[in-house]
Amino acid sequence: MGDEALKVISLWQPWASFMAWGIKKIETRHWPLPQSIKGPMAIHATKRVVKVIDPYFDDALVWRNLSYDDLPRGCILCYFDHVECVKTTAENTPDYPERAFGDYSFGRYMWKTEGLNVLPEPLMIQGRQGIWNWDTSEHSTPSNNVGKKERQLRLF
Repeated sequence: MGDEALKVISLWQPWASFMAWGIKKIETRHWPLPQSIKGPMAIHATKRVVKVIDPYFDDALVWRNLSYDDLPRGCILCYFDHVECVKTTAENTPDYPERAFGDYSFGRYMWKTEGLNVLPEPLMIQGRQGIWNWDTSEHSTPSNNVGKKERQLRLF
C-alpha cells in the first residue's frame, strides 16, 4: 500500500452521512486517535443504520428529503485533510447541533476534522472496524475524484 494508502474510519449511518454533509465535524470515541495520524482520513459508511429519535437528526434528513433507508451503505463518502484529537472536558464540549451527534461524556476523545472533501459518488468498498488502510491504487484516488473546494459536489 505504501504511499497509496489512506487511513479510514467506518461509521454507522446516519453519522457517516452527517460527516459528509458537513453538519458533523467531530467524531467522538472512547479511545484517542493515534498520534501518528494527523490526516487525511476517509469516512466509510457501514451497512448498519441506527434510527435515532432526535429533532437534530430528523431535521438533517428532512432538509435533504431523505429517510434512514435512503442513506448510502458500505461505501466511502468523503475524506478530511486534517484530524486532531482532543480529550473532552466541560470547557470544550461543542454547542448544538454538533453536541447532538456525538458522545461528549467526561474522559472521551473528540476527533476534530478540517478540510472536508466529498467524493462525487459514494465508492463501494468493504469496511472494517477501527482505523484501517484503503489502498487507493485499487480505485480512483480522492484527489483525482474531488476538485477544489469551489467545485466540490454535495453527496446528495
